Amino acid sequence: MSANQPILVTGAHRSGSTWTGKMLALAPRVAYIHEPFNMDYAHPGKCTAHFPYRFTYITTENEAAYRQPLRRTIGLHYNVWPEVRQRGQLWPPLRDTLGFGAMRLRRYRALVKDPMAVFSAAWLAQRFDMAVVVVIRHPAAFAGSIKRFGWHSPFHELLAQPLLLRDWLHPFAAEMQAAAAWDIVDQAALMWQLVYTVVRGCQERYPHWIFVRHETLSRRPEAEFAALYARLGLPFSPAIAAQIRAHTSPQNPASAPAGESAPGLKLDSRANIWNWRQRLTAAEIARVRARTETLAGHFYDAADWDV
Repeated sequence: MSANQPILVTGAHRSGSTWTGKMLALAPRVAYIHEPFNMDYAHPGKCTAHFPYRFTYITTENEAAYRQPLRRTIGLHYNVWPEVRQRGQLWPPLRDTLGFGAMRLRRYRALVKDPMAVFSAAWLAQRFDMAVVVVIRHPAAFAGSIKRFGWHSPFHELLAQPLLLRDWLHPFAAEMQAAAAWDIVDQAALMWQLVYTVVRGCQERYPHWIFVRHETLSRRPEAEFAALYARLGLPFSPAIAAQIRAHTSPQNPASAPAGESAPGLKLDSRANIWNWRQRLTAAEIARVRARTETLAGHFYDAADWDV
């Protein structure tokens, strides 16, 4: 793996991709880029592409509007004047321009963390030679986290993408159309199924990608991140190991305060694995399992459902 190969960290939202990306970005000369595909966090300084949907699906057939803006993003080229116009300020974008320029001159590796890019991971890997890390999270843990935040799933935005339906999601079209009337937990179970159907397909097509379970990282964070660093060609040091221990220590809280998901939040990673047991009712767990267990069986076994 090239020492300058850009990295994509993706997976479902609420899969632990932020934590994974932040721990990898502890490595020297890694430039962390937060969610350029996410329309809710649009910063034209980092990326001038307009993403019309959450989970925009990009292929060679519709890449024209995205290829050059994302090339600049991954190449650490800052778009100062679009950012000035959006912010209405001059100094912060100029400061960011200098920072990006310094990272570019020092040959930093871009690390793009973006769950919204999960359906476009194959295109990103092909077009920009990105090393892809896909984080997999247990369906009940995913549903429990979605329930905690009260997030409805954007099925209408998936249905509005003909290429995505054609290539991957057409078997689920009727369910997505009906799901607007479902409760959040049932929506989350379907959303997990959609994302990880695509992930499973990519796992079969691209075995050289890195697929890692959130739970595996959480149980043995120092050892597993050291292995992940090695696979990505990132230097691992005692100082990095100490920071990983600090972020995952049993002395940290088992879960974040209600409504909080700050990127720098430190949790007891081992205890966090099982928070879904408290967040979901027995009936909700049964419904999530019924919908997802066949697909989840590629990633988890029966013991991972123990309550």
